[in-house]
Amino acid sequence: MKIVSINNVRAFTYIEVLFALFIAVLILSILPSLIRTTGTINEQIMNAQEIDLAFFARDLTHDFIKENAFILESQSDQRHIVINSKQRNIIYEFKNNKIIKTIDGKGNITILHNVVNANFKIVNGKSIIINLKILEKGICYEKKIVF
Repeated sequence: MKIVSINNVRAFTYIEVLFALFIAVLILSILPSLIRTTGTINEQIMNAQEIDLAFFARDLTHDFIKENAFILESQSDQRHIVINSKQRNIIYEFKNNKIIKTIDGKGNITILHNVVNANFKIVNGKSIIINLKILEKGICYEKKIVF
């Protein structure tokens, strides 16, 4: 009599191997773009200049809008701007590569650092256009803020 041996070995089928290979290729193809994206997001998070610009815009808007403040065009020029409210004079000026805020001629609050050039332009006595050149990590950025 012949002896027949039956091997009952469990193994992956061809479909299962293809499916596992597909998932591995998918993960490996997404990985480089994911690393590149996280590097871009990290750079944006570490860029404090954008945050400083947002705070500068918010501060100027707050001073300009509250208590019916208006611009003193006779005292303002391209390097500084004077905002007058009923209680105080607020001066924003470009000095020593910084934007500095002065209230009633007392104290200096540095609003922005690393400013290469700042140009204040008054339009219709109620609007302000600010052109800024900012140096950040050796690269010069130009920003335009309109109020």
